[in-house]
Amino acid sequence: MFSRALELATKFTFPVIFTRRFRRGQISSSLGTFVVVNPDGWILTADHIVADILKFSDSQLAIADHEQRKLDIQADSGLKDLEKRRKIQKLPVSDEWITHQAALWGDPAWNISQFFRDPLADIAIAKIDGFNPASVAVYPVFRNPSQDFKFGTSLCRLLNPA
Repeated sequence: MFSRALELATKFTFPVIFTRRFRRGQISSSLGTFVVVNPDGWILTADHIVADILKFSDSQLAIADHEQRKLDIQADSGLKDLEKRRKIQKLPVSDEWITHQAALWGDPAWNISQFFRDPLADIAIAKIDGFNPASVAVYPVFRNPSQDFKFGTSLCRLLNPA
């Protein structure tokens, strides 16, 4: 039963792979999965995956702020060169800032630009930009919550192994 369920799930479950370069040059990669739930290209994934990917935006804002403050100090004609260097050295920096990131959502043609998240439930939904419904042959079927659930029914859960 589970082998049939897993075989079916491979038709609508895809990898998400993202790689980041941090300020000091370290590189890390992560891997997760998502499920395409309908022909409109809506997906379901774990929020912790999305949270890691969205850290890039926060880093870009912090880096831009740092660079602007640095430019402001350098442009201050009332400061001597030594004072400028000292002020620049005191600016906050973080080795956790992400300078570059690439994310692959299952297919190189797919992109996701907006997420709807519930961090407490560790779930996120999004829509694939440029999704072609012909690229997924089968979609998952969700249980109708208004119908009774038979005791003893086996469940196969994907996405989160916990």
